[in-house]
Amino acid sequence: MNILLIMPEALRPMNLHCCGYAKQTSPFIDKLAREGVLFRNAIAQTAHTYPGVASIYTGLYPHTHELEAEESYNRIKEISWSYLKSRREFKNWETPLDILKRKDYRIIGKYGGSISQPLGCTTDIHDEGGILKAIEKYKDNEFLIMDMSYRTHIAYQAEPPYDTMFLPEGYKVTDNFKKYEQMVKETGHGYILNPKLVSKKYQKAKTATAWKVFTLSKEDRPSIIARYDGALRMLDMEIETYIKKLEELGILDDTLIIITSDHGEEILEHGSLGHASCSMAGTLYEENVRIPLIMRYPKALPQGKIIDTQIGQVDIMPTIFDMLGLSMPEGTEGHSLMPLIKGEKVDFNEETYLETLKCGWQTLPDDGRMLWAVRTPEWKLIFNYDYKNEEDKGSYELYNLKNDPGEKHNLIDKEPEIAKTFENKLNKKIKDRLASLNRR
Repeated sequence: MNILLIMPEALRPMNLHCCGYAKQTSPFIDKLAREGVLFRNAIAQTAHTYPGVASIYTGLYPHTHELEAEESYNRIKEISWSYLKSRREFKNWETPLDILKRKDYRIIGKYGGSISQPLGCTTDIHDEGGILKAIEKYKDNEFLIMDMSYRTHIAYQAEPPYDTMFLPEGYKVTDNFKKYEQMVKETGHGYILNPKLVSKKYQKAKTATAWKVFTLSKEDRPSIIARYDGALRMLDMEIETYIKKLEELGILDDTLIIITSDHGEEILEHGSLGHASCSMAGTLYEENVRIPLIMRYPKALPQGKIIDTQIGQVDIMPTIFDMLGLSMPEGTEGHSLMPLIKGEKVDFNEETYLETLKCGWQTLPDDGRMLWAVRTPEWKLIFNYDYKNEEDKGSYELYNLKNDPGEKHNLIDKEPEIAKTFENKLNKKIKDRLASLNRR
């Protein structure tokens, strides 16, 4: 069985037609969903790229693998998991991708130098000349190829006519959004700081990106959504070329196709644009942590099945291993989704844990602002805390996701018993995580 893991940056399920979106943004992705299994309640474990990718590759939560900021990425790049393996419980730990390599899989990923190769990838997708050439090159081998398109990453790469295809009828693009587009052309990216949400030191800091301060309002949102939807439509066409290549080579039905994402994306739902590493105002609200998950493999998976059970990124690799008849490494925190897919009576744990740095990989050395959360299908408890500020006692937010899916009403004072239950669940993980952070 080959594996094609398509993980576009910042892909919002709420903008996919197969997930209930009214606009026809994703006709080919919709087709893949009809030919396979669609999970409508998939949750990322974080709100920026590298921790999410690591959780997918390993089946471990971010508070376990501890890959959260540039410092840790560089450490992993240089010493290749010796930090993780120095911990007693991971002394003999082998990455899932290393196990697949022992089974003669070719593993091609992205971000090869900083995370993919240390985690077990053979080469970077760019070194192979892109996904289509990699598929062609390894068509006679068993492979796991991962691609991360930037189409849906801020600033959303929609070219004419797709950049205006989804504008509401009669809508006039705002002058402010035109200024935004000009900024993108000048800087080569669309990272935006909202001065109302970001401290002055971040506005002035010389980080890896040449930051621009730019404020967008609700009047600009239709333009942003149209840009995002146009980028998504172009992504949909990109994915179609991948599948057509598999079909052309006669290996389509021998390939497990997975479509998911590293994290979600906020488009002004809570006042910012992007995700932690881009907005510098990262959150764990639904728009930032909801992700799609579609699996197609007709030899083992049903067609047109929709699953509403809450699952997490950490469950993806255990599912792949289950389909291959392999055992995941000891200590894996995710679970195979095959019992759910098969409709077996199983008490699946719908409780999942999340964390993020406020500013993602752009976090400055003296910034200790972090968020943790525990989520069930009904409730989410979020803990905000600056572990480098001795005066900060932290604060909690509690949301009833069924009654308040937009997370507008914090019930922390109105539901003390429910809040305490989830605080107890979260506190041990936070305590262990802070102990690790403070040792550095």
